[in-house]
Amino acid sequence: MKVQVHASALKREPDQDVIKAVWQSGESSWCWLDSSDVQRQLRIGLDSAGRDFELVGIVFTDDRVLITHYMRARPWAYKMLEEARRNNG
Repeated sequence: MKVQVHASALKREPDQDVIKAVWQSGESSWCWLDSSDVQRQLRIGLDSAGRDFELVGIVFTDDRVLITHYMRARPWAYKMLEEARRNNG
């Protein structure tokens, strides 16, 4: 999968490689945010210091993702993941 970082995600972390690494670390902690034509995925990943970050990426059908949001994980992100796990059993 080709991972790109939008300028909006660079507000808190100017290093694209760090953001990409956190995205990759969140491969097992994610959910879809909506079911429209645009598939937005929420992930919670860890940085090299073990801190949790929330990321939102637009997943395209041609096997690429554009990360549009990156910040320290907030309670709503954990709630979204928990709800998705309950709904998907």
